[in-house]
Amino acid sequence: MGRADTIRKEIAHDRILTARFSAFTLPDSPVVKRGKKLMEQMACRRCHISGGKGNKYAANLDWSPQNSTAEELLNAVREPALFMPDFHFSEAQVVQLVNVIYANSRETGQPEEEIPVLIHFEAPQPGEKSVFEKECGSCHRMLTKHKGGLGGSYMGPNLSGLLTEFYPKTYPEEKAWTVQRLKDWLTNPRKPLKNARMAPVNLNDKDWQQLQVGFIDGEPPERLTCQETCRL
Repeated sequence: MGRADTIRKEIAHDRILTARFSAFTLPDSPVVKRGKKLMEQMACRRCHISGGKGNKYAANLDWSPQNSTAEELLNAVREPALFMPDFHFSEAQVVQLVNVIYANSRETGQPEEEIPVLIHFEAPQPGEKSVFEKECGSCHRMLTKHKGGLGGSYMGPNLSGLLTEFYPKTYPEEKAWTVQRLKDWLTNPRKPLKNARMAPVNLNDKDWQQLQVGFIDGEPPERLTCQETCRL
């Protein structure tokens, strides 16, 4: 793990992993297994690519081991960036996630070339509010590919990647969200979920079209066929 008596410690110890961050190097590591399960439960891929899978709304985690130290990754999870949910992970859980980031990156390998992703975190300018910000932003936040972060509250769930395959199946009866289900939910939340606390959102056709485009501004998942999206 490096020589403690070196007079050039900043060089000798650069990028050295301490024991807790090296579990991914062990075959069938229980730390990595727990971390993989946690990554799925928290739906990290709704914004990040990890193991070659995920949305490109935020940093590609397969590149992170080349660009950041394990401690920097630890701190990034502990103190989330703007629009990243604060999951209030325990110290053990954060260590598990860092190990999974390393494990997935190692399995996938570094791509030869990747188009840089521009991530917008700036606050919207006055007078330029989208339908999402006007109708949903008082309770929800969402990170998007083209418009950056939208919304300003954590009262409701973070809706980043809602209509992609990487978002948790939180529609009633543990179903995945689709364009039609989103429309049904907004029209009357208590129809699919009897005790829903959310009030109906009354949208005209123009506003619905803009909101729909906002939610599918990434690559639409395969389950959203043209017949389903184009007729709404």
